[in-house]
Amino acid sequence: MSKKQVVRGGAVIALILLLGLGVLFALVPRVGYCFGAALSQTGDWLFVAAGYKGLHTFRITPEGSLRYVSTIYDGGYYRYVEALDGMVLVANSEQGLMVYDVSRGSPELVWSQTDSLAYGIHIQDSLAYVAAERHGLHIFDISNPYEPRLLGSATTSGRAWDVWANGGYAYVADLENGLITFDVTDPSEPRIVGTITWDPEFASAEIIDGEGEYVFIASGEHGLHVIGVSISGDPEIVYHYDPGLDSFGEGVKVMGDVLYVSVGDRAHPEENGLHVFDIQDPSSPELIAKFPVTDWVEDVAGAGNQLALTNGWSGVLLFNVGQPGSPELMDTYPEEIWRMLTKYVGW
Repeated sequence: MSKKQVVRGGAVIALILLLGLGVLFALVPRVGYCFGAALSQTGDWLFVAAGYKGLHTFRITPEGSLRYVSTIYDGGYYRYVEALDGMVLVANSEQGLMVYDVSRGSPELVWSQTDSLAYGIHIQDSLAYVAAERHGLHIFDISNPYEPRLLGSATTSGRAWDVWANGGYAYVADLENGLITFDVTDPSEPRIVGTITWDPEFASAEIIDGEGEYVFIASGEHGLHVIGVSISGDPEIVYHYDPGLDSFGEGVKVMGDVLYVSVGDRAHPEENGLHVFDIQDPSSPELIAKFPVTDWVEDVAGAGNQLALTNGWSGVLLFNVGQPGSPELMDTYPEEIWRMLTKYVGW
């Protein structure tokens, strides 16, 4: 074989490899950064807020498999999501609150702010409480979800990252200051009635959920904090969980007597993933299970026996938690064969 033939053959092989890589690159699912998730109340739909990729919609089969349906993007950064009776509310950290009609499967934008911020959402009855970062707390009347109406707002000295409401109070996870309690008996005039922190320099309060007289806060490098918020007294830290020096509390979800916490830890893979607690006594949670996950984790969402865990650049995971002490991984998106490639080129 001549030198020219060798060169020509090498060029052909290189071209085939390049074409193959191009095809492979084109097939990699583009998931963006999957931060927030919400399951429909019926448990057969999953919605994922994926940063600059927008909102992903999945159908969940009776067997527990994820079936990708669509992605929609209407500008800004999709950070958090809540589902409600054929509607989905999205917290857009660059534009504010967004409302999608999902009654026909594929989401349709029906209302949106464009001049605010939104980081977290909690829905209680006909009200939507929105943690609006440096804009504080916003309260919307969503009795007509096609035309939300801003009832009232109040600022905090830090940045409101998430919110949970119960009764006449709204509890804000303020990134710098910790937990800020608002009296919202008059939604048009929310007022601060209490603050509690665990680090006066930077509390790193990120995500909040609650049950009764207790709230649970994923506190970044400070792990997990449980705070008693009985109206008969001042808020009090009743429990602190530190999963490790390099671990971060990223998400929390209360489901009955069980608390699910997503923990991010790049240095210790055995800690990175889902931590499960028995909270029959909320003031003294008992760790009953850990489920390690590859790559960084973010939000936890649940409905019925299903739990969704967002996995950053690597997509989303769906669990069956009918046996809380033994979470069963049902499916992932993308499929396992694509997850490593998605992490690096799926944005």
